[in-house]
Amino acid sequence: MRYLLLTLEYPPFKGGVGHYYFNLVKNFGEPIKVIDNNDGKLVDKKRTWLKWWPAVGVLKSELKKNPDNYVLVGHLLPLGTVAWLLSFIYKFKYCVFLHGYDLSLGWSQTRKRWLIKAILNKADKIICANTYTASQAKKIVATADLGRVACVNPGIEGGTIVYDEAKIEALKRRYNLAGKTVLLTVGRLTKRKGADMALEALNLAKNSLPELAFVIIGQGEEEANLRSKIGNLGLGRQTHILTGVEDEEKMNWYKLCDIFIMTACQIGADMEGFGIVYLEAGLAGKPVIAGASGGVADAVADNINGLLVDPTNPEQIAEAIVKLAKYPSLRNRLGDAGRQRALENFNWEGQAKKIFDFLKS
Repeated sequence: MRYLLLTLEYPPFKGGVGHYYFNLVKNFGEPIKVIDNNDGKLVDKKRTWLKWWPAVGVLKSELKKNPDNYVLVGHLLPLGTVAWLLSFIYKFKYCVFLHGYDLSLGWSQTRKRWLIKAILNKADKIICANTYTASQAKKIVATADLGRVACVNPGIEGGTIVYDEAKIEALKRRYNLAGKTVLLTVGRLTKRKGADMALEALNLAKNSLPELAFVIIGQGEEEANLRSKIGNLGLGRQTHILTGVEDEEKMNWYKLCDIFIMTACQIGADMEGFGIVYLEAGLAGKPVIAGASGGVADAVADNINGLLVDPTNPEQIAEAIVKLAKYPSLRNRLGDAGRQRALENFNWEGQAKKIFDFLKS
């Protein structure tokens, strides 16, 4: 049997899903052949309909050459459709990976529900990135087949991260952060990530904590709105939005900050599937403030490695900020637990082995 991964996202394409599959392939127990869409061979955006039709030809060719392929479907839609259709012609097994938003978005569209149900019920295995998504998937598949559904959280490679103390000190000087309690958020600047709520909470907390500073790393469609909110709230001297930050510098920011905050919320079908950034903060020994929504609770255990808050409640978020800022011992306890938890429970070698063993079972 040969493993074949069909995915729309894979490095050099940037993003959490592509990073997930890169590390899965790297740490998997057997070789995986990757067919991605970086050169547009799976999805043709120029087509007026059935943009995914090229993927049918690609997978069909692979199945003819290697009938023993076990297909790993990286995206429920449209690639799940491709595997499902061809499974009636070629006798191969496939596994569908679900990350959260892919399932919730598809299921929110009534016309796609029958297709999702068909894809998942014909799949040999279903691997979900968080317990919330696994619970949703189990409502869709036949009751007798619930053993085909497993939850395996994304992993992290903690042993490869290096922090540069000299560069960290340079960042402190550049942004005038000496002696301040630094909050950090990292992620795409979208409404769901909750940076706007964090800013409102910062505005509430600044009176009792005048030495607060907030660094936002990311880019996206909400950047202009966030900059406007910063101006309207008078937080210009305390807040920095940094775009185009490379991975090395991003890791140094994790080490520099005192508190990591990303109060992600669910907006319609759009949800946070897990949140690797919480693990990255944990590796740096930092406590986190996270929004209690979607699959976040898998990454952040309340009062263990961080604090879970209502992501729509600025007052509650502000209380968490003040609590962590005023009590260094609490910060240290949560941060130490976060590092230990990331290294022991979420290392990629271990997570990939869970997936490998589940597929073999």
